[in-house]
Amino acid sequence: MLMADKLADPCTSLFQFACGGWLRSSVANVTREGNRDLDNVSVMDEKKENIDKKIKDLILALDISSSNQMGKVRLFYTSCTQTDTIKQKGFQPAVEFLHSQFGKYLAPDRDQQGDLTEVMTDLLRYAGTSLFDIGVDIDPGNNNNLLGVVRLPGASPFQPRLRHQNQINLRVKRSPELFSNDSVTSSYSVYKEIQAAADAQKIGRLFSVVENYQILNNYSQPFKQSTTDEIVGFVAALTKMVPGRRKEQGDVSGNRIYNKYNIAELQSSFRYVDWARLMKSLFGNQISRSQLFLVHFPSFLRQLDRVVSLFGVRVARVSLIVLFAQEVLDEVVRVDRSRMERWRYCSSLAQVLFSDTTSHLFMKSFTEYDQQQMVLKAKEISKEMREEAIRQVETTPWLSRQTRSKVMQKLATTKVLVDLPTFYLNHSIIVNSLATVNISDKHFFNNVLHMGKHQRTWLYSLKKHGVSEEVFSWTLAASPLDVNAYRIRQFNSIVLPFGLLSSTLQGSNGVPSYINKGALGFIIAHEIMHSVDNSGKGFDLQGKLAQVWDQSSSIRYEKRAECFKKTYSSSHIRHGTYRGRIVQLGVDGDNTFDENLCDVEALDIVSRQEWGKTKKQQALPGVNFTKEQTLFINIAQGYCGNMGTLSHVLFTHLSQHSTYKERIDGMMMNSPKFAKAFKCGIGSRMNPVKKCEHMFGK
Repeated sequence: MLMADKLADPCTSLFQFACGGWLRSSVANVTREGNRDLDNVSVMDEKKENIDKKIKDLILALDISSSNQMGKVRLFYTSCTQTDTIKQKGFQPAVEFLHSQFGKYLAPDRDQQGDLTEVMTDLLRYAGTSLFDIGVDIDPGNNNNLLGVVRLPGASPFQPRLRHQNQINLRVKRSPELFSNDSVTSSYSVYKEIQAAADAQKIGRLFSVVENYQILNNYSQPFKQSTTDEIVGFVAALTKMVPGRRKEQGDVSGNRIYNKYNIAELQSSFRYVDWARLMKSLFGNQISRSQLFLVHFPSFLRQLDRVVSLFGVRVARVSLIVLFAQEVLDEVVRVDRSRMERWRYCSSLAQVLFSDTTSHLFMKSFTEYDQQQMVLKAKEISKEMREEAIRQVETTPWLSRQTRSKVMQKLATTKVLVDLPTFYLNHSIIVNSLATVNISDKHFFNNVLHMGKHQRTWLYSLKKHGVSEEVFSWTLAASPLDVNAYRIRQFNSIVLPFGLLSSTLQGSNGVPSYINKGALGFIIAHEIMHSVDNSGKGFDLQGKLAQVWDQSSSIRYEKRAECFKKTYSSSHIRHGTYRGRIVQLGVDGDNTFDENLCDVEALDIVSRQEWGKTKKQQALPGVNFTKEQTLFINIAQGYCGNMGTLSHVLFTHLSQHSTYKERIDGMMMNSPKFAKAFKCGIGSRMNPVKKCEHMFGK
């Protein structure tokens, strides 16, 4: 409650009221550190930072004697923090690696003959490529089956998990201009400027990448110049055709990414790879030509085919290596790439590359009793949230009887994965996983590439071993160290990582339930309600992609959803400044609908659950709010955050969540119980006259 600003009016903005004290502190830190428009800090990030600090301390306490396999993680961490050594070595380790692994593809006499199969295979052993990535996912038609996946190129695998979650991905396609008028610069206009600048910077850096990594050193000067120009042309064409984030998010939300192709269909889509040979090289010889793969964006593959045809195999081959150096190796070589403090970067990177060991260390740092108590409490809260969600759906009058029954059955069978994963707790398994790992405290670059290859080998091996719900959930979908929760549609399950439990429940024994429910309960209810968002509606209770809702219920759903979309788009317009210009900021109600829906419904579930119980519970000592007010404040304070104008613009156009202020105020504005708790008059900002009818319940 110390984060609150009691001078603010909760009926004008609960965000300002609940987070005002925290905001003053965070703004002071931002000013002190010199960050500006791109700054983005939040309570959730602070929780993750606490875990990162604990992981760092646990790593530094490891014994590095040769008999202790886990000591290799400490050696890795040490190599990461030795920035002077990394700077002194410069690009040399990367140059040696690149030419030893990929030198045969860089020979000037390598002609246009052949295809890209070999170079793609070699690149995919370390990371995704700039054309596409290969991974695995659960078959949306049969969750006992694991399929290979052809997906869009993504971020470097050597970025810490935190950066994967908050990474600013500056890919965009044309879309309607948002929030524009004549007196201010629109958010979208600023975003387009950033996009253009990022693309130009990426292309401009290609020249230095070619030089720094000595990629064309064996070429004559005229041939080197002409090849560099061709690389620039290829990359420019590739950059323009990669689907924008909105397109990507829209296809994911609409379940349009589950396209099944066999080898022959893949071959006809992109001719410059021998798909049978590529898949066998990665997944093993058991791959047959009839085997199916998921292809997220088939049209993108066909576009790639045309681009390679235009520039030729030789240029494509060399360009792939140049982009690998720029997008993957630069992350390791250049210590100035991360805005994190170095200790945190190294702790986070260790969590990515040694996820099993760091998860083991973190979970084992708690007593078995504390582990059990937090897990039991999470299960208890999950049961209550699920039961209330079922009641909400049961009393929804606009759903047809058939659809209502199916949705209730799906909610009733939703699994909550909260038990600590057994393979992370088993010391022998952890030690054995490190037996073949070679780490030196003096060779950071080699360590990272070695672990990257180690992880990729493990990833492709999953296809042979088949589906393990526990392994998939705790390695590919989530990490025990995360402070967020996740929904896995193909298993009809929710994953609650131990990092989340420890950051919300540790030391909560004896605390009133409206505090625990306001923290963890809201998060669980939010994930439960993803069962009925746009994507969740397309999966049945067994996790199969299916037409669950009948047409009449779907039409009524869309009609109600339209109100939420319009309300979020129109109720949160404000202004910021960027480079001397006034920028109009807001929320894209269409793109954020799924997350906003789950927030609004989760808030209703928790407040319904706790409203009648608060009279029987103790008030928190020293807190001058009613118990009902404390419930809403506690929920809000889990999402306090502060971002500069540029971060707001990027977040608006790249994320499916509303920004911090808009997220908190948006869900509260649609809650009659919130208005009652704070006595907000009808017509005040937080109790508008016109509210959207709740999607579910009476």
